[in-house]
Amino acid sequence: MKQNRYVVQVGDTTTGAFSDTRDYVLPNGYYTRIPQSDVRAFDGKSYEGLGIAPDVVVKNRKEDLVAGIDRTLKMAIGIIW
Repeated sequence: MKQNRYVVQVGDTTTGAFSDTRDYVLPNGYYTRIPQSDVRAFDGKSYEGLGIAPDVVVKNRKEDLVAGIDRTLKMAIGIIW
């Protein structure tokens, strides 16, 4: 989405987990998770493990969310209007 000039990403940096994974149980009982694809941005860069930084950083606080206030959504609506 960030390649589109009218897109503004609001919020916090993503977690950097883009690929679907498959879980396996090994013979010794250990669990492992293996990525199933190589997801890349339009420029060919992989953000796996790094995340994507927003254009406008807004972090919700626990007390706001408990009170039903979503600061990120409010900021996004403010940008649109």
